[in-house]
Amino acid sequence: MKKTVVAFAVCMALISIVNPNTAYAKSIENVQDVKIESGYTRGDVIVTKYRVHNGYYQYRHWNATQGYWVEDDWITIA
Repeated sequence: MKKTVVAFAVCMALISIVNPNTAYAKSIENVQDVKIESGYTRGDVIVTKYRVHNGYYQYRHWNATQGYWVEDDWITIA
């Protein structure tokens, strides 16, 4: 999971160098979904959502099966 988050942060940083106007999410409505699937599912489907808020990269997990946030707040990526 940490490798995915770090890779996302690096990609966003590189994109901002090329075109800074399109690199950042402007609001919570512009959250990107990343769905992680395995070969089979037995439990809930958890989707990782990413955003950039006030210049900080953040992520949060959404339980797509039951319809609720797993964490209470967004987690800032260091």
